[in-house]
Amino acid sequence: AEAKKAAMEAAGIQVGKTPSEAAHLVRAISNG
Repeated sequence: AEAKKAAMEAAGIQVGKTPSEAAHLVRAISNG
């Protein structure tokens, strides 16, 4: 859970300018 949280935060930082892209990355990470 900790690693996934860190990964999602990193994804959010990378595409913070586009929330929809951040959500897409989070979804991809969650799906594995």
